[in-house]
Amino acid sequence: MKKILTILLCGFFLLGAIGCGKSDENSNKSKKYGVNDQVLTDVKAEIVTNDGKKEKKSWYELNGLLYENNEYFKKHYSGAKVKITDTVYKIKKEANSYEVILSSGWYVYINQNANDLSEVLNGTKVEIESYIYDNYFWPIMDDKDGESTIKILSN
Repeated sequence: MKKILTILLCGFFLLGAIGCGKSDENSNKSKKYGVNDQVLTDVKAEIVTNDGKKEKKSWYELNGLLYENNEYFKKHYSGAKVKITDTVYKIKKEANSYEVILSSGWYVYINQNANDLSEVLNGTKVEIESYIYDNYFWPIMDDKDGESTIKILSN
C-alpha cells in the first residue's frame, strides 16, 4: 500500500513539473522577434505617410505590411518622415554612417559626418527623426541627404 501511495505521489510531482515547462513555451509565443532573433519592444513611431496622414506604427507592424504587399508599402511609406523615441540595442560604425539598431527592431542609418555617435552605448535613450525605406527584406530608417537627426536623451 505504501509503494502504491509513493508511486502516485511521484506521478503527481512529475505531472506538475511537466506542466511548468509548458508555460515557458506559451510565454515565448507572445513575444515578437526582429532580425537576428532580437526580442522586440512595442515602441510605436510617429509617421507622416506619403498621403500626409499621421499614424503610429511599430516596426513589427510595418514589417508585416512590407511582407504582405511590397507595392502598398512603397506607395504609402517609402520615403515617409518618421520620428521615434527608443533605446539603442546595438550600434556599429559602417563606412560612411552609423548603423543603429533600436530595441523596437528599427535599423537606422545615420550619416557619420553630421553626427558623432562614438559615445552612444547600448541602452542609451534616443530620439530620431528620419525617413522610412526598405532594404527588400525589412523596413529601415535611412539618412536621406543628411537630413536625419538623432538626439541623445539619456546615457
